[in-house]
Amino acid sequence: MQHESDKSDLTFPTNLIAFVFGIGLFYHSLFIRSENFLQDPDTYWHIETGQWIWLQQKFPRSDIFSHTAFGQPWTDMEWLAQVILYFSYEALGWHGVVLLASLTLTLTFVTMYVLLAQNLRATVALGATTVAYIFASNHFLARPHLLSYPVIVLWAALLARACDENRRPSYWLLPLVTLWANLHGGFTFGMVLTAGFAFESTVTASVADRRRVATEWSVFWICALLAGCITPYGYQYIVETYNVLNLGLVLQQNSEWRPMNADNEFAHELILLLLLTLALSYGVKIRFPRTLLLVGILHLGLKHVRALPMIGLTWPFLLARPLQTQCAFLRPSIDPWPLFGARTSGPLPALLCAAATAIAMVVLSAVYIQVRQPTPSPNVSPQAAVDYVLAQNVTGPVLNDFDFGGYLIFRGIKTFIDGRTLPFGKKFAVEYFEAMSPEKLSKLDEMADTYKVTWTLLRPGTPMANYFDHSPRWRQLYNDKIAVVHVRR
Repeated sequence: MQHESDKSDLTFPTNLIAFVFGIGLFYHSLFIRSENFLQDPDTYWHIETGQWIWLQQKFPRSDIFSHTAFGQPWTDMEWLAQVILYFSYEALGWHGVVLLASLTLTLTFVTMYVLLAQNLRATVALGATTVAYIFASNHFLARPHLLSYPVIVLWAALLARACDENRRPSYWLLPLVTLWANLHGGFTFGMVLTAGFAFESTVTASVADRRRVATEWSVFWICALLAGCITPYGYQYIVETYNVLNLGLVLQQNSEWRPMNADNEFAHELILLLLLTLALSYGVKIRFPRTLLLVGILHLGLKHVRALPMIGLTWPFLLARPLQTQCAFLRPSIDPWPLFGARTSGPLPALLCAAATAIAMVVLSAVYIQVRQPTPSPNVSPQAAVDYVLAQNVTGPVLNDFDFGGYLIFRGIKTFIDGRTLPFGKKFAVEYFEAMSPEKLSKLDEMADTYKVTWTLLRPGTPMANYFDHSPRWRQLYNDKIAVVHVRR
C-alpha cells in the first residue's frame, strides 16, 4: 500500500524526469518546430532594430525605417529582446535564432514542470505542462514575446502561490517585472494578473484582515507598476499598450489579432472542451474571484489568437492548488509509475542531471547546425524581387505589401508600411488597409502620389497587384510566385 508523502520529503520534479523532459522539449523545438519559428516577417525588423541599437549605442525615439512615417515618434517596447535576437543572428545566423527560440521554450516549460510538481503528482504535472506547451504553440515565433515566456511562468506561479498561501508576494519579484518590461510590452498583462490575485486575496481574507491584505497587495501592485516603468521610455510603455489596443480596424487586418476560430485552432478548442468536461464531471469548485481571472484570460485568448499562449502559460498555476485540494489523486505523492516516483537525495543528482542536460543540448545543437539550414519563410522574404530591383538600379520610395515590410528593413530599404504599425498612426494604417479592398483600389494611386512612390513590391494575384497590372500609369517590371514589382511609366 502506498502512503502519501509530505511535500517536503520529495524533490520536485524528479531530476531524471526533468532531464528527459527538457531534452525532449529541446529536440522537438529544434527538429520538429524549428521551421515555424521563422514564419513571421517581424523577425527581420526585430533583428535589424537590435543591430541599430547595438551599433548606435542608443534607443530609437522616432521612426528610422520607413519613408512615410520617418521621424515620427516611436517607442520601441522590445529593445532588450531585439538586442538578444541580433546577437544570436550575428553569432550563428538563422541557426542562432532557432537555437535561442528552442532554448527559451525548453527553459519555459521545464520551469513550469518544476513549479507544478510542487503541488501536483509528477505524472499530472508532466501532462499539464505538455498540454500547456501544445496550447501555447500557435505563437511560437522567433520574436521578442517568446523571450518573455519564462518570466510569465515565474510571475504567474509565484503570485498564485502567494495568493494560495494567504500572503503578500515577495518584493524580490519586482526585478522580474523590469526584465519583462524591457523584453516585451506585454508586461501590462502581468499588472492585470497581479490585480486579479490582489482582488482574490482581499475578498477571501477574513473581515478583520481585509484592509491589511488590500493594503499589502495594493502597495505591491504599485511597486510592480513602477518597476515596469524602469525602461528607456519610462511610463510610455503603458500608453503604447493602450494605443495598440485602440487601433480598431487595423487589428482586424492582422491575422494574429483575429478571434480564435475553431477550424484553425482545433487543438485549442478540443483542449478547452476536455477541460470543461472534466470540470463538470468532477464537480470542481474554484473561488469566484479566481474564476473571474480564468474567464478574463480565456476571453482575451478567444478575442485575439496571439493571446492564446497566455492561457497555456497561466492557467496551470491558477488551477493547480484548487484541483489539488479537491482531488486527492492529484496530490504530490509517490507516483504509481515507479520512474516518476523516484526520489532524489540531494544536490549532487540535480547537478549531474543539469550537466547531462547541458551536454545533451550542446550535442543536439551541433547536430542541428550540421544537418539543417533554417531560413525564414519564402512567403515573407521576397529576396529575388529585391535583388532584381537593386540590380536594375530602381530607386525612390516603395509601396509594399504589409508582410514584406520586415524584409525590406532587413535589406536596408525604407518601407511604406511594416509590422510596427504605431509609428504610422491609426489614420494612415486604416487608409492603407482600406485601399486593399477591391472597391477602394483607386486610393492606391492617391497614396502613391502623396508619398512620391516610384515602385511597388506586392503579392501577385492580390487586388492591389492586379490594380497596378492594369493601370496605364504603371508597368510590371518583375514577377515570381512570391512578389511582383511595378514601376511608374
